[in-house]
Amino acid sequence: MNLLTDICNYFNVSLSQLRAYSKPTNLAQLRGIIYAYLRYETDLSTVEIGKMLNRTHSTIINVGNKYYYEMQKYDYLTTTYEAIRNIHEAGNINDE
Repeated sequence: MNLLTDICNYFNVSLSQLRAYSKPTNLAQLRGIIYAYLRYETDLSTVEIGKMLNRTHSTIINVGNKYYYEMQKYDYLTTTYEAIRNIHEAGNINDE
């Protein structure tokens, strides 16, 4: 499985919901944190991340930055970011 599928399973959302343009708060926050994680913790370019999530590279930059800095203020965002990191690390271990 890939990282996005694992994230969707963990947070109980579908990949189509994640890629959609709907703006329920829980999905918007999850998307933003995923953008930040993929941008700062992987070697993927913003264009590659955008293609994966049906967004432009500028959305990845702007929204990713917003949530990356919001995590400094709100612990629940950091908890979500850490959960994504754990999912990613678990996937990397399983791939070896």
